Amino acid sequence: MTLDTAESMYKYFLSEIRKERTIVITPSQWTEFVNPIFIDWAKTKLPEIEFNQKRIDDLEAIKVLTDGVTHDVLTATSLNTFTIPFAHATLPKYMYGLSAEFGYTTSTSTPVVLDRTVAGKILRADKKVVMKNNPYRQPDDKTFIYFEQRGGKIYCIPKEEEWNKLILEYYSYPTQVEYSLTTDVPGSFQPIQNKEIMDMAVTRYLEKASDQRIQTQPQVSASVPK
Repeated sequence: MTLDTAESMYKYFLSEIRKERTIVITPSQWTEFVNPIFIDWAKTKLPEIEFNQKRIDDLEAIKVLTDGVTHDVLTATSLNTFTIPFAHATLPKYMYGLSAEFGYTTSTSTPVVLDRTVAGKILRADKKVVMKNNPYRQPDDKTFIYFEQRGGKIYCIPKEEEWNKLILEYYSYPTQVEYSLTTDVPGSFQPIQNKEIMDMAVTRYLEKASDQRIQTQPQVSASVPK
Protein backbone atom coordinates (compact mmCIF):
# COMPACT_ATOMS: atom_id res chain seq x y z
CA MET A 1 0.00 0.00 0.00
CA THR A 2 1.37 3.42 -0.98
CA LEU A 3 0.84 5.83 1.90
CA ASP A 4 0.47 9.05 -0.11
CA THR A 5 -2.88 10.21 1.29
CA ALA A 6 -4.31 10.58 4.78
CA GLU A 7 -6.90 7.94 3.89
CA SER A 8 -4.24 5.38 2.90
CA MET A 9 -2.33 6.07 6.14
CA TYR A 10 -5.51 5.69 8.17
CA LYS A 11 -6.42 2.39 6.51
CA TYR A 12 -2.87 1.06 6.93
CA PHE A 13 -2.99 1.99 10.62
CA LEU A 14 -6.31 0.17 11.03
CA SER A 15 -5.07 -2.94 9.25
CA GLU A 16 -2.05 -3.09 11.56
CA ILE A 17 -3.88 -2.64 14.86
CA ARG A 18 -6.54 -5.16 13.80
CA LYS A 19 -3.83 -7.81 13.69
CA GLU A 20 -3.78 -7.51 17.47
CA ARG A 21 -7.21 -6.16 18.37
CA THR A 22 -10.71 -5.90 16.92
CA ILE A 23 -11.39 -2.38 18.15
CA VAL A 24 -11.45 0.51 15.69
CA ILE A 25 -10.32 4.11 16.05
CA THR A 26 -12.41 6.71 14.19
CA PRO A 27 -10.91 9.14 11.64
CA SER A 28 -11.13 12.09 14.02
CA GLN A 29 -9.58 10.10 16.87
CA TRP A 30 -6.84 8.87 14.53
CA THR A 31 -6.10 12.42 13.37
CA GLU A 32 -5.76 13.64 16.95
CA PHE A 33 -3.61 10.65 17.90
CA VAL A 34 -1.10 10.58 15.02
CA ASN A 35 -0.26 14.28 14.55
CA PRO A 36 1.96 14.47 17.67
CA ILE A 37 3.71 11.32 16.41
CA PHE A 38 4.64 13.06 13.14
CA ILE A 39 6.46 15.68 15.25
CA ASP A 40 8.06 13.01 17.46
CA TRP A 41 9.26 11.15 14.37
CA ALA A 42 10.76 14.32 12.89
CA LYS A 43 12.57 15.06 16.16
CA THR A 44 14.19 11.60 16.11
CA LYS A 45 15.79 12.63 12.80
CA LEU A 46 17.32 15.88 14.05
CA PRO A 47 21.12 16.21 13.93
CA GLU A 48 23.19 14.24 16.39
CA ILE A 49 26.83 13.22 16.21
CA GLU A 50 26.21 11.46 12.91
CA PHE A 51 23.77 13.24 10.61
CA ASN A 52 23.64 10.75 7.77
CA GLN A 53 22.09 11.11 4.32
CA LYS A 54 18.96 9.15 5.30
CA ARG A 55 18.14 11.69 8.01
CA ILE A 56 18.84 14.59 5.67
CA ASP A 57 16.55 13.13 2.98
CA ASP A 58 13.78 12.30 5.46
CA LEU A 59 13.56 15.89 6.70
CA GLU A 60 14.03 17.66 3.36
CA ALA A 61 10.27 18.33 3.13
CA ILE A 62 10.28 20.46 6.28
CA LYS A 63 13.49 22.40 5.62
CA VAL A 64 13.00 26.16 5.32
CA LEU A 65 15.52 28.64 3.90
CA THR A 66 14.96 32.41 4.08
CA ASP A 67 17.27 33.15 1.16
CA GLY A 68 15.01 35.53 -0.75
CA VAL A 69 14.15 32.83 -3.28
CA THR A 70 12.05 30.23 -1.47
CA HIS A 71 11.22 32.55 1.44
CA ASP A 72 11.88 36.22 2.19
CA VAL A 73 15.11 37.16 3.95
CA LEU A 74 14.43 38.02 7.60
CA THR A 75 14.77 41.69 8.59
CA ALA A 76 16.11 42.88 11.95
CA THR A 77 13.43 44.06 14.38
CA SER A 78 16.03 46.16 16.23
CA LEU A 79 19.80 46.55 16.15
CA ASN A 80 21.35 43.12 15.33
CA THR A 81 18.19 41.41 16.62
CA PHE A 82 15.85 39.09 14.70
CA THR A 83 12.61 37.34 15.61
CA ILE A 84 12.61 33.55 15.36
CA PRO A 85 9.61 32.50 13.18
CA PHE A 86 7.58 30.68 15.82
CA ALA A 87 4.39 32.49 14.77
CA HIS A 88 5.28 34.21 11.49
CA ALA A 89 2.61 35.39 9.06
CA THR A 90 4.11 33.57 6.05
CA LEU A 91 6.93 31.32 7.29
CA PRO A 92 6.40 27.78 8.59
CA LYS A 93 6.73 27.41 12.37
CA TYR A 94 10.34 27.08 13.54
CA MET A 95 11.30 23.77 15.20
CA TYR A 96 15.11 23.38 14.93
CA GLY A 97 17.78 25.72 13.62
CA LEU A 98 20.39 24.58 11.10
CA SER A 99 22.41 27.63 10.06
CA ALA A 100 22.41 31.41 10.14
CA GLU A 101 24.05 33.87 7.78
CA PHE A 102 23.86 37.57 8.60
CA GLY A 103 23.80 40.30 5.98
CA TYR A 104 23.60 44.03 5.55
CA THR A 105 21.96 46.13 2.88
CA THR A 106 20.46 49.55 2.33
CA SER A 107 18.68 48.37 -0.80
CA THR A 108 14.89 48.12 -0.97
CA SER A 109 14.87 46.01 -4.13
CA THR A 110 13.06 42.69 -4.45
CA PRO A 111 14.61 40.20 -4.17
CA VAL A 112 16.93 41.62 -1.56
CA VAL A 113 20.52 42.25 -2.67
CA LEU A 114 22.93 42.05 0.29
CA ASP A 115 25.98 44.32 0.34
CA ARG A 116 27.90 41.97 2.62
CA THR A 117 27.33 38.69 4.47
CA VAL A 118 29.01 36.70 7.21
CA ALA A 119 28.38 33.24 8.63
CA GLY A 120 26.98 32.91 12.13
CA LYS A 121 27.97 30.44 14.84
CA ILE A 122 25.95 29.70 17.96
CA LEU A 123 27.67 31.12 21.04
CA ARG A 124 28.30 28.43 23.64
CA ALA A 125 28.56 29.37 27.32
CA ASP A 126 32.26 28.53 27.49
CA LYS A 127 33.03 30.79 24.52
CA LYS A 128 30.98 33.58 26.06
CA VAL A 129 33.17 33.56 29.17
CA VAL A 130 36.34 33.65 27.04
CA MET A 131 35.10 36.61 24.99
CA LYS A 132 34.04 38.51 28.08
CA ASN A 133 37.47 38.14 29.66
CA ASN A 134 39.44 38.63 26.45
CA PRO A 135 37.86 40.86 23.77
CA TYR A 136 40.72 40.00 21.40
CA ARG A 137 39.28 36.48 21.16
CA GLN A 138 36.18 37.81 19.38
CA PRO A 139 35.78 37.04 15.66
CA ASP A 140 36.57 39.87 13.26
CA ASP A 141 33.20 40.24 11.45
CA LYS A 142 34.75 38.94 8.23
CA THR A 143 35.20 35.22 8.94
CA PHE A 144 32.15 34.67 11.18
CA ILE A 145 30.24 36.18 14.09
CA TYR A 146 28.58 34.61 17.09
CA PHE A 147 24.87 34.68 17.82
CA GLU A 148 22.59 33.69 20.70
CA GLN A 149 19.01 32.44 20.79
CA ARG A 150 16.81 33.32 23.73
CA GLY A 151 13.27 34.54 24.36
CA GLY A 152 12.18 33.89 20.78
CA LYS A 153 14.93 36.14 19.38
CA ILE A 154 18.26 35.71 17.60
CA TYR A 155 20.90 38.19 18.75
CA CYS A 156 24.02 38.48 16.62
CA ILE A 157 27.16 39.66 18.38
CA PRO A 158 29.29 41.59 15.92
CA LYS A 159 32.59 43.21 16.80
CA GLU A 160 32.13 46.34 14.68
CA GLU A 161 29.65 45.88 11.83
CA GLU A 162 25.87 46.26 11.85
CA TRP A 163 23.73 43.44 10.43
CA ASN A 164 20.11 43.99 9.41
CA LYS A 165 19.29 40.85 7.40
CA LEU A 166 19.30 37.16 8.26
CA ILE A 167 19.32 34.11 6.00
CA LEU A 168 18.05 31.43 8.36
CA GLU A 169 17.93 27.72 7.56
CA TYR A 170 15.79 25.62 9.85
CA TYR A 171 13.41 22.70 10.17
CA SER A 172 9.75 23.59 10.58
CA TYR A 173 7.01 21.61 12.27
CA PRO A 174 5.33 19.18 9.83
CA THR A 175 2.00 20.06 8.26
CA GLN A 176 -0.73 18.40 10.30
CA VAL A 177 -2.39 15.34 8.80
CA GLU A 178 -6.18 15.43 8.63
CA TYR A 179 -8.64 12.81 7.47
CA SER A 180 -12.45 12.72 7.42
CA LEU A 181 -15.18 11.86 4.93
CA THR A 182 -14.64 15.23 3.23
CA THR A 183 -11.00 16.05 4.03
CA ASP A 184 -7.70 14.39 3.10
CA VAL A 185 -4.54 16.27 4.07
CA PRO A 186 -1.53 13.90 3.86
CA GLY A 187 0.94 16.22 5.60
CA SER A 188 4.55 16.98 4.65
CA PHE A 189 6.22 13.67 3.98
CA GLN A 190 6.56 11.09 1.22
CA PRO A 191 5.01 7.57 1.35
CA ILE A 192 8.20 5.90 2.59
CA GLN A 193 8.44 8.30 5.54
CA ASN A 194 4.69 8.03 6.17
CA LYS A 195 5.04 4.26 6.56
CA GLU A 196 7.76 4.72 9.20
CA ILE A 197 5.53 7.15 11.07
CA MET A 198 2.47 4.92 10.88
CA ASP A 199 4.50 1.95 12.14
CA MET A 200 5.55 4.13 15.08
CA ALA A 201 1.92 5.14 15.62
CA VAL A 202 0.76 1.50 15.56
CA THR A 203 3.36 0.50 18.15
CA ARG A 204 2.51 3.42 20.40
CA TYR A 205 -1.23 2.84 20.07
CA LEU A 206 -0.98 -0.84 20.95
CA GLU A 207 1.22 -0.01 23.91
CA LYS A 208 -1.35 2.49 25.14
CA ALA A 209 -4.28 0.16 24.45
CA SER A 210 -2.71 -2.57 26.57
CA ASP A 211 -2.01 -0.20 29.47
CA GLN A 212 -4.60 -0.82 32.19
CA ARG A 213 -4.34 2.79 33.36
CA ILE A 214 -5.91 4.20 30.18
CA GLN A 215 -8.42 1.54 29.16
CA THR A 216 -11.25 3.55 30.75
CA GLN A 217 -10.55 6.52 28.48
CA PRO A 218 -12.90 6.91 25.45
CA GLN A 219 -10.23 6.56 22.78
CA VAL A 220 -11.82 4.00 20.49
CA SER A 221 -15.12 3.16 18.85
CA ALA A 222 -16.62 -0.27 18.23
CA SER A 223 -18.11 0.77 14.91
CA VAL A 224 -16.19 0.04 11.72
CA PRO A 225 -15.78 3.14 9.51
CA LYS A 226 -17.05 2.93 5.97
